Amino acid sequence: MLHSNTQGKQSYLHLEVTNGLVQAKGDHRFDVGHRLGNDKGSVPEGVYSSWNWNGITLEIKNCRFGFYPLFYLCRPGEFFISSSLPELLRRVGPQDFDDDAIAVFLRVGFLLGDDTPFRDIKVVPPASTGSGRMAG
Repeated sequence: MLHSNTQGKQSYLHLEVTNGLVQAKGDHRFDVGHRLGNDKGSVPEGVYSSWNWNGITLEIKNCRFGFYPLFYLCRPGEFFISSSLPELLRRVGPQDFDDDAIAVFLRVGFLLGDDTPFRDIKVVPPASTGSGRMAG
């Protein structure tokens, strides 16, 4: 069974530094999928993706399969993340195509690594667990 705080909507988070302060728009917390086991010190099994913005740090996690993709774009003073590529594009505006990634896709039928068809938008790699601070 899937567990999600999104209830069918496409989630996003936009962090932007304005006048030295971090402004956040969108969903501060996103969690989809199902984790199996909860042993402390180990990465849970299952299929899931999540992020949590606590006002200071952003923590992003996903399973070793990357089954629920998370898309992101990082620009100076700005960070976007979304569970939906169309939603992210709607938020960030028109993007340049990544000609190399598209060429690979046309030859082999899938994208490699963290590539998307857009140069500045990437997908969070599988088995990612990390957090970071937005400089304000």
